[in-house]
Amino acid sequence: MTSTVTTKRAGRIAATAAIATMGALIVNVPAYANDTVKSRPNASTVVFTTSDSGSNGHVTGNVTFTVRADGNWTMDSHTHNSHIAWRNVTWRCTLLFGPSHTTTTYTIGRHRVDGKESSNRHAGAYDADIQRFFGDVYQYGQATCDLSVG
Repeated sequence: MTSTVTTKRAGRIAATAAIATMGALIVNVPAYANDTVKSRPNASTVVFTTSDSGSNGHVTGNVTFTVRADGNWTMDSHTHNSHIAWRNVTWRCTLLFGPSHTTTTYTIGRHRVDGKESSNRHAGAYDADIQRFFGDVYQYGQATCDLSVG
């Protein structure tokens, strides 16, 4: 009798673990980056913009990714969380440029957006490759951006 109960309990534990693992895989489906709209407000600036959502549409936002001829880049985001509880979010933009089709990812680091609130964030830095290949970025550069929740 004891071995039958133990076997059934072990079977239930294994089934529960399998279901939990499958649930984690389904919930944590990787996000896919969104194409951006490219504009060139002047000869020394390229701007990529897009919007995205996560957490079943409860976390939404937009990002503007700006690249300048002097090698400086900036990202400005606005994110809204319609959940009651807070969520951690990260914005990532990947720029494709240069003769060797270089891809570089730029990030607004993970930050908290409180429940029923919005958050604006800014990031920026200098990248020598952007300065070196700005002509290619201006003519042919492409970017994708993604909002990750978690």
